[in-house]
Order: sequence, then C-alpha cells, then structure tokens
Amino acid sequence: MKSEIERRRHRRAANMPASHQRKRISGLSLIAMRKFLASGQCLTALSLISSLVLASATARAETVTVTQPAAAPGMPGADAVANAGPGPGPDATNTANATGGAGGPSIGSLSGLAGNGGNATATATTSISNSAATATSSATGGTGGTASNFNGPSGGIAAAIATATASGSNPATASAMAVGGAGGSGSSGSGGPGGGATATASGTSDSGTVNVTATVLVALAAAALAPLCHPPQPALVRP
Repeated sequence: MKSEIERRRHRRAANMPASHQRKRISGLSLIAMRKFLASGQCLTALSLISSLVLASATARAETVTVTQPAAAPGMPGADAVANAGPGPGPDATNTANATGGAGGPSIGSLSGLAGNGGNATATATTSISNSAATATSSATGGTGGTASNFNGPSGGIAAAIATATASGSNPATASAMAVGGAGGSGSSGSGGPGGGATATASGTSDSGTVNVTATVLVALAAAALAPLCHPPQPALVRP
C-alpha cells in the first residue's frame, strides 16, 4: 500500500496545471542547452589554439618522385619530369627525383630498331626567409632498348636543377645530380650512345653558409651483342 506521503505527492502532481508542467520541463531543457553551448564553444576555442600551435611547430617539406616504366617493344621510353617547391608554406626542404623510362626492345630478329631511353628532368626550388633552405634534385635518363639486328639506340638525356635561397644568417644548401641513360645494345652493329647529362646547383644567403654540389655522370656506349649464329657443335672423339 502507498504511504500517506506518496498519495499526497500524487495528488499534487495530478492537480498541477499542464502549462506549469511544460514550463518546468522547458526551463530544465534551456539550462541544459546553455551548458551544452558553453561546452561546445570551449571545445572550438581549444581546437583552434591546438591547430595554431601545430602549424607553427611543423616544418614543411615536399618530395616529388616520377619514375616512368619500361616501354613496349619498338617504342621509346617515356620522359619523366619532376618539379618540387617552392611550396605554399614556403617549404624549407624540397626534393625532386625523375627517372626516364627504358626503351622497348626491337620486335623479332628482323623487324628493326629498338626504342631510345626516355629523358629525365628534375627541378627543386626552395626559397624561405625564416629557416635554413635545402633543395635536392636527381635525374636519371632511361636505358636504350636492345636491338636484335641493328645498332643499339641511345640512352635518355638527364637534367637536374637545384636552387636554394635563404635570408639572414640561415644556411642554403643545393645539390643536383644528373645521370645519362646507358645506350642500348645492338646485335649486328655497335651499341647505342649514352645519354648526355647536365646538373646545375645554386645557393644564396645574406650571411649564412652556402653549400652547392653539382654531379654529372655520363653513361658510355653499350657494347655490341655477339652476332646471331648457331651454337658450336661438340667435337667427335673417337675411341
């Protein structure tokens, strides 16, 4: 059985106007909503502060690498072009790598020429005022394809350019390397010539240290393959 106190509470709730009950409910909802909004505003402010701190503490860098696959038989290798920097940051370090595709081999023993190696161009540019600047580029020409009945095709040409610019006492470092593609092999004639290569590195700083390195490697012509012939027969040995 219900106690006298519970019966009184029930009677008061039943006699309370509906509008008064709605006011109490809406009042509680409003208080909870205000607390929620205040909490959301606090989270937004904390997120903004956190993002600003991370942005100021993270160094920007960009690396771009382009590598072309080997070409189909009889086709030249595709050219590769990679450009890195200076970036919207701007970036403190930029690196560009490019490798030309290898030339395709000739089709069959009597069909003709093989493909030349693809060219490669890599350019890295860094220009920044509040930190050290580093730019690195590497370009490698594609290897010429293998010719079955003609002279070998040529290797791809490589060009690498690196430019670093810093301000104040910040150092600037630029490094560029270019490697010409090896010439393709030929069966009935000479091997193909190696691809040419050029490398340019430049650095600038107001009073900081400047280091520049430019390296060029040129591939030699490929050796001719041995002409097609029947394999030697073993000598007969009499007992």
